[in-house]
Amino acid sequence: MGLPNLGRYPVATVGRGDDRFEIVFTGTHGAQTIDVPFRLLGAPDDLESVELRLLADLQKLGYEVTRVPPP
Repeated sequence: MGLPNLGRYPVATVGRGDDRFEIVFTGTHGAQTIDVPFRLLGAPDDLESVELRLLADLQKLGYEVTRVPPP
């Protein structure tokens, strides 16, 4: 599965669920959500650095990123 089209969904908001990152892509065509299990991106005991890397990677791809602070 690829990421949503940058032209249609230029904003990516990243938050944490119980066992996954929740990425909501929004734009003129509405919203699309992608859930990414923690285990696919790195060690569960270092979630903050994995989350920051995810945000940086999305930004490098051209998305305007926003982080939802963890609870």
